[in-house]
Amino acid sequence: MSYKLHQLDFSVPSMQVFESIKNEDWSIFLNSNSKNYPDQRFDILSAKPKKKIIFSDDNTYLINGDQQPKKSELCPFELLKKIMSDYKSNSNSEIPFSGGAIGYISYDYGNHLHNIKNKNKCFNHPLFAFGIYDWAIIYDYVQEKSFLCIMKK
Repeated sequence: MSYKLHQLDFSVPSMQVFESIKNEDWSIFLNSNSKNYPDQRFDILSAKPKKKIIFSDDNTYLINGDQQPKKSELCPFELLKKIMSDYKSNSNSEIPFSGGAIGYISYDYGNHLHNIKNKNKCFNHPLFAFGIYDWAIIYDYVQEKSFLCIMKK
């Protein structure tokens, strides 16, 4: 899979750009905090993943676009690996993300893997959640550039 880059106006702060997508489905903002940590180079913003993988209530679910969740027989790691095999792209050390998986694995998922009783029943969040994103806005604070990266099939 390849990607296309479109140069953006670096003078518009990433936080301001995020304001325009923050209410979109599964919006993400990976903030480098480069002002306090100068060796942190990139901010990554995206939203509306093409697919979502969720592990909740002892089940793995796949959501394609706006469809209803479909239960999968695969464990979430296997499902993520299977889906990501379709999203391999050319590597470029100047591009930290050209599309693919962004998400989290909760500490409580580790409890699930080791058959430890979950003590945090009050949280209404999946134990494992990843979105498969096909675009991102990337800010590079070393080169002082920002660009839109779109995956092409």
